[in-house]
Amino acid sequence: MNIATQRNVGANVGRSPRFASGSPSPSVARLSRVSSGPYLVALTAHAQERALSLGRTAEDVADALRLAHDRRRRNPGEADWLATARSLEIAYNWPAEGDPTTALVVTLWSAQ
Repeated sequence: MNIATQRNVGANVGRSPRFASGSPSPSVARLSRVSSGPYLVALTAHAQERALSLGRTAEDVADALRLAHDRRRRNPGEADWLATARSLEIAYNWPAEGDPTTALVVTLWSAQ
């Protein structure tokens, strides 16, 4: 899912999106019930560099964060949260600047 798509999904949460037929969109409805976490994931310049050094894209990191967000744990360091998924340990702030739809990845490293 790209950023534009993520914004569209995030914008529709809590509303009842409909297809032309008038029926609710099952993917958006399912997403809004499953997760109360971030839809948008931004990376700091440092996190982008770390992702590249690990052979990961920003989208890989965002997918891993969303997958692990419900199992996150408090981080005693600079970032608010730690999450582990897809062989990545991700330190991030959520909500980012008070926006509950956005997470900001501060840093990441290999979980192995």
